[in-house]
Amino acid sequence: MSDLVGHKKVKKYFKNLIDQDLLGHAYIFHGSEMIGKRTFAMDLYALINRGSRIQGDPDLFILSSNIKEDDEKKEEEEEVSDVIKISSIRQLKSFFSLSPYLGPYRMAIIDDAHKMNSEASNALLKVLEEPPKNAILILITSKPSFLPRTIQSRCEKVRFGSLNNEEILELLNNQKITKEDKDFIIKISNGRPGMAKFLSDQNNLKLAKDSISNLRNLLKGSISDRMKYAGDLSGSNNYEQTLSYWLDWVYASLRASDKNYLMVKKLLNLVNANSQIGINKRLSLENFLINI
Repeated sequence: MSDLVGHKKVKKYFKNLIDQDLLGHAYIFHGSEMIGKRTFAMDLYALINRGSRIQGDPDLFILSSNIKEDDEKKEEEEEVSDVIKISSIRQLKSFFSLSPYLGPYRMAIIDDAHKMNSEASNALLKVLEEPPKNAILILITSKPSFLPRTIQSRCEKVRFGSLNNEEILELLNNQKITKEDKDFIIKISNGRPGMAKFLSDQNNLKLAKDSISNLRNLLKGSISDRMKYAGDLSGSNNYEQTLSYWLDWVYASLRASDKNYLMVKKLLNLVNANSQIGINKRLSLENFLINI
């Protein structure tokens, strides 16, 4: 697991389990979004199976809410479901029914496991009640409390915390990024290696910097400036990502100014409102910008 920076305690814990042949059959990896949970799960698979660490590996099954269901109705085929349904758990069960092909274990990773609907959760519970041999199941979630207690009780929980600035900087050392941009990434990523890696891409970094620059200008600008910006942003493809960058920046600035606490609450309300079906994004954004 040498290619994963940070999470030293978790890494040491699993190395000890592997050395003593004490690996369990089911784990819940929980922590903030983009904190490194999935990367760690993939590295763990490669370590215990000496595998290729790619989704095409025959002993590795990856399930996510953005994978289309095979039994979706034809008229819904153009839409991507944001819910993990029972058909996916049936595929997982079929995967676990086979013996390992290359390594000693078969591993299944369920990303955003809190997005399972009730039927999928019940089907997974049956798998956990009779765990297959030579198989490991990892549930990845940023919202562990959303998982049914019956599932939580049958899995060992492993919490992933934030990395320190030195560990994030180590991730960026091989990137062609200026010191100023590294400092920016360290601040915005807030200890999340996944976010730091995402922002190391120049296109993503530019959008993040532009988004925050726009917010700072809006705070000084007129109401008409804010209304025009709301119209432009709400109709763009960068709407959700821009709000996310705003939230990251304001949250990271809390240490410097507790006055930002109220803005964080308002931003969270805005982000949550825009996740609802039928919400008018422009009106929501205008209301936010008028009241900050």
